[in-house]
Amino acid sequence: MDRKQTSLAHRIASVLILLVLICLFGLVIASLLSQQSERQQRYESLQFQLDKYTALIARLPRLNREHQHLLTVQKNDKRYLVANKASLAAAQLQKKVQRTLAQSAAQLISMQVIKTRPDNGFQAITLKLQFQATHTSLLKCLYQLKNSQAAGFIYKLHIQQAFRPYNKQTSKENALDISMEYTAFMVIADES
Repeated sequence: MDRKQTSLAHRIASVLILLVLICLFGLVIASLLSQQSERQQRYESLQFQLDKYTALIARLPRLNREHQHLLTVQKNDKRYLVANKASLAAAQLQKKVQRTLAQSAAQLISMQVIKTRPDNGFQAITLKLQFQATHTSLLKCLYQLKNSQAAGFIYKLHIQQAFRPYNKQTSKENALDISMEYTAFMVIADES
């Protein structure tokens, strides 16, 4: 009986070892299949990204042409001041306003640059002006400022009768004291 029990025990042990080996083999196979599935998903993801980037690269020459066209249009757009820095644009605007006031026979009392922050990609250049003018010269000045090449906007316009004479050479029209803010917008000049 010892032999039968021993051989039965050996058989049971052999079967158990075989089952353990089959389970281990199954775990190894399952792990390999899982890794293969993960690699396949990663491959598909990378292939999708590659297709997307290839499509973007194919559009790049057209986008570069459009970008260059927009830069040219912006550079030639006379509605904006073109400068590398806000201080240079402010100097351009000051010269323009001084010229306009002189042409319209107005007398500049003070001009001050008001600091502003860029807003939505535009840099506003604002001047606070005080000057004296007659009715006629004021109309001429406002018309010239409105219709100048770098488009400007007039804010906070205050007009009152002047308490001192407009000009020592007696003018028949009454003098006016005018204060206002004049704003134009700048774009950054292309350095190329």
